[in-house]
Amino acid sequence: MLKTAPKHKGSEHLIAWINKKISEYEKMIEKGKYKKGGSSIKLIEKSGDILISILGIENTGKSYFLRKFTNANAEVSEIPFSTINPEICTIFYNCVYYQFVENPSTFERKFRSILSLSDYYILILDEKRNIEEQLERINKFSEGIIEFSTIPNNKYKIIYNKFDDFKDINLQEILENIIKDLDLIRVKPNRF
Repeated sequence: MLKTAPKHKGSEHLIAWINKKISEYEKMIEKGKYKKGGSSIKLIEKSGDILISILGIENTGKSYFLRKFTNANAEVSEIPFSTINPEICTIFYNCVYYQFVENPSTFERKFRSILSLSDYYILILDEKRNIEEQLERINKFSEGIIEFSTIPNNKYKIIYNKFDDFKDINLQEILENIIKDLDLIRVKPNRF
C-alpha cells in the first residue's frame, strides 16, 4: 500500500498513517503474538530441522503418540477435545532435529498456520471409526494447504491406531522414512 500511495503534499497524513500501521505490525510479529477477538495466540516457530504436524480427529491417540515417542508432557485424556493448544516437542535423532506439533482436533482456523510451516504430516486415524469421515474433517481444516487421502504420499504418513499401545510402530523407521520421503541429505560431522 505504501508503494501505491500518492507522493505529494496532500498525502503526507496517509503516508504517516501507513508507516504507523507497518510499525505496529512489525512489533506484533517481533513479540510472536497477535490479538484477535480478545485472546492472544502464540505463533509457532520452526526450531528443528524438520517440522512434523500430528493431525487427527478427537480421541485418536495423538497426545499419547507424542508422549510415548518423544517424552513430551502432553496431557492424555479420554475426554474429547482435551488438547486445546498445540503441543510442541523436539527430538534429536541421527543428527537431525525433528520438531513435532500436535494440532488440536478442534481444527480452529487460528492453527492453520502450523500446517503451512510443516514439512511433513503424521495422521493418526482411529481404525474403529469411518476412515473417510475422519479424512474429510482433516481435509476441511487443511483445505488449500495439503490434501490427504489413503493413497501413500511422500508428504505424510497415516498411522491407524488400534489402541494397542502403538506396538507395531517403530519411530526410528518413521524418522528415517521422513528423510527419504522429503529427499533430504543428512550431513553428519566427520570424526577423526
